[in-house]
Amino acid sequence: MLGQSQGVVTLTTGAARFFRDPSTANAFAAYEAKLEVRRLRASARGVTGPEREDWLAVSRFLALSSDEAAWAVEETARFKADCDESLAVMSAGLRDAAVDLAAALGKLSDPAACQSLLAAAKARALDVERLHRKARSAAHESANVVSGLKSQEVAKRLSQAAEALQQAADRIAEILGVRA
Repeated sequence: MLGQSQGVVTLTTGAARFFRDPSTANAFAAYEAKLEVRRLRASARGVTGPEREDWLAVSRFLALSSDEAAWAVEETARFKADCDESLAVMSAGLRDAAVDLAAALGKLSDPAACQSLLAAAKARALDVERLHRKARSAAHESANVVSGLKSQEVAKRLSQAAEALQQAADRIAEILGVRA
């Protein structure tokens, strides 16, 4: 799980870089990171033990988050959507949530530190969702409707990636609760 979560950090870092500096090279780096997360997810299927189903769910949420973030980059590049400041801030928040979640997984042996990092990850992910709502309203006020709709869809992808990270954090918190 730790490897997969670090792969999500790499991907969300690449996405944040892309939304700050849209280029083919940055889009390709995010795509490569997505493939790595998928490879790491395949290795997570070998998890055994009484919490196997919970860990598989965490793995599924991490994969969903990485897919949504990668699709946000791919769709922005393909449809030539505007990379405005709100998308850059959302992608940076998503990256920060992924960093906190990966750190939480590294601290499973210290439940208090792990729970603190999980709460931080959830708070950052909630900020991304709040920014999505603002982007959605701004899209309706945009003078260029098509451009606004493209940006809105990309923001929705980033929001869905953040939601998947929240679900992963919730499941990890449940696992900690069972262990206590």
